Amino acid sequence: MNDHPGGAVRVIDSHVHLWDPERFHYGWLKEHSDLNRPFLLQDLEFGQVDEIIAVQANCGDDEGLAEVLWLESMFVEGRVPLAGIVAFAPIDDIALRQASLDALGECSSVVGVRRLLQDEPDELLSSTELRTGLEELRDRNWTFDACVRWRQLDALAVIVRAVPTLRVVVDHLGKPPILEGIDSDSGRSWLRAMKRLATLDDVAIKLSGLPAEAPVRNIA
Repeated sequence: MNDHPGGAVRVIDSHVHLWDPERFHYGWLKEHSDLNRPFLLQDLEFGQVDEIIAVQANCGDDEGLAEVLWLESMFVEGRVPLAGIVAFAPIDDIALRQASLDALGECSSVVGVRRLLQDEPDELLSSTELRTGLEELRDRNWTFDACVRWRQLDALAVIVRAVPTLRVVVDHLGKPPILEGIDSDSGRSWLRAMKRLATLDDVAIKLSGLPAEAPVRNIA
């Protein structure tokens, strides 16, 4: 939420995914047959939302710019204004990074980049390639959406400290170990890591996506 001049509350949905498997390639949809269909702007129920931020939906790595242009086209006459797009860019790929970011920079709607790290090797979070990519985002005054699992939060804190003034958004509350519970060893480790992140400037946390971390158990 944010405030309008004069004290009125402006509600921003900061994490909206839209996708179209008839247009782009989404490897993750193969495991979710119930979601493997176009999910477009007209499918959303906005309620009292004033603006939304569209977040890349993990299509093909070579489709990041096309996804941004597609998202922009849907909001030209949309029911809710677009506050910005968090796009995909290969920020850890030295060969592709600059051209990709320059192309995204031509799109005025882009306000940040999300590079999914949750299934990447631990070494990536401490790599020079990722750090220099994050420095580039900072220099462009863009945010970085960090989608990591709770075990990666300490490594995330280390690399964030190495890039001062970078604005970082931790997606999905750092994907806590919900099934194990907050009182488990895993839960306490997650909480300690979150407290470390809380001491850093320019870090925000999104409370989102938690049901996916807590699949329904069959109860006999």
